[in-house]
Amino acid sequence: MKIKIKIIFGLLVPIILIVFLSQFASKSPDGLNKVAADKGFSMKSEGKGVIKSPLPGYAIPVVKNDIISNSLSGVIGVLLVFCVAFGLGYIFRKKK
Repeated sequence: MKIKIKIIFGLLVPIILIVFLSQFASKSPDGLNKVAADKGFSMKSEGKGVIKSPLPGYAIPVVKNDIISNSLSGVIGVLLVFCVAFGLGYIFRKKK
């Protein structure tokens, strides 16, 4: 029972933080994008992705509200990372 509470708490804290704090994230480009723009080679890579991102630009394309879109993409990211980590932990756990 204690493990379930820890899992729920471990998921709720980052999700609440994402929902409420993501709206305060900087709209400026990150360091790599800024350097690419400053050095003039950012446009050379546009549209040449190796794979198509399911959440391009940390947003959900079908959601028109930027704040909701960014928050939802963060929640999806947290849940996806949790599922992968939990699955790997389950696969590689020590047998009793």
